[in-house]
Amino acid sequence: MKRLNCTKISNFVWILTALILCGVLNTAPMTLAAGESWTAMSDMPTPRWGLSASVVDGKIYAIGGGQSPFGALKLAVEEYDPATNTWTKKADMLTGRCFLSTSVVDGKIYAIGGDTSANEDTSTVEEYDPATDTWTRKADMPTERCLLSTSVVNGKIYAIGGWKDPENFPLAVVEVYDPSTDTWTRKANMPRARSALSTSVIDGKIYVIGGGTSGQATVEVYDPATESWTAKADMPTPREYLSTCVVDGKIYAIGGSPRWGLGVLSTVEEYNPATDTWTTRSDMPTARLMHSASVVDGKIYAIGGSLEYWPPSPCSAVEKYEIRFIPADFNSDGTVDIKDLLILIENWGRNEPLVDIAPLPFGDGIVD
Repeated sequence: MKRLNCTKISNFVWILTALILCGVLNTAPMTLAAGESWTAMSDMPTPRWGLSASVVDGKIYAIGGGQSPFGALKLAVEEYDPATNTWTKKADMLTGRCFLSTSVVDGKIYAIGGDTSANEDTSTVEEYDPATDTWTRKADMPTERCLLSTSVVNGKIYAIGGWKDPENFPLAVVEVYDPSTDTWTRKANMPRARSALSTSVIDGKIYVIGGGTSGQATVEVYDPATESWTAKADMPTPREYLSTCVVDGKIYAIGGSPRWGLGVLSTVEEYNPATDTWTTRSDMPTARLMHSASVVDGKIYAIGGSLEYWPPSPCSAVEKYEIRFIPADFNSDGTVDIKDLLILIENWGRNEPLVDIAPLPFGDGIVD
């Protein structure tokens, strides 16, 4: 066992005192969850469920959706600026629809598929250019469907799963769209057919999470480079009509419903692909499903959705979620405790960037 010299022991006292006074160390180990927060932001002007949102240049575009089960579906496009917490009306989408999916390539948003009315799916693809506030029709997706999810890898959009009306069955279909050629290509099917799922991308791989019928807790990762699928650890809370986002290499699964008739969730769970593990995070203040979520500057914005499973109850709420990680968790085990203090002591007087946390945010080149 290493012996600590007197100078380090003396420094230990000062460090311990400073950490207690700063509120970093308590009598019990502190988890990183202590840095979580949800904040209510300005409501979306048009309450709606079944919308989709995408980010271009730090602004969120909320597109489409519905307000009543069998009423007119929305063409609405509204832009949210997190920097000013304000909404701006934009040019309507060409085709009104709900349960569509949107993705961004080269600064343009592609609105794909969806439901245009009761039990009428569409294969429509429309491109929105925020710079000119204009819409352009593009090549139709080969498979008509709603309740799909799309993600982008290497400039191509992967449309995964969904629901087929009026036949009423979930789909395992994967089709990829290349905006540069305006063409579609069929890819390897997802192992489990499912709808109302959500997808997110980390390191060029698409993580397909949850969804209705056979996949409420299922997590499968698709590698476009090898066109292969791999099963991962199930999500702790089975659900459909959820939304997922990526922050700092981790996926956050937000809201949704366990399944038909079983209520609405405010649950937030974090998935770490590096360890294939899930962690429970702070609940979203407004329980909802059929919402959308986007990330700007490391913060997640949960937008709209429904407060009820059926009939849908349109929601205008916008809530911001952020995690402020505690810098003194030097060994990254999720708690600040005596182990972290020992690491700090052992690096006293050194230029150790991982431990040099003061002054914030990057220290001064020496642990002191």
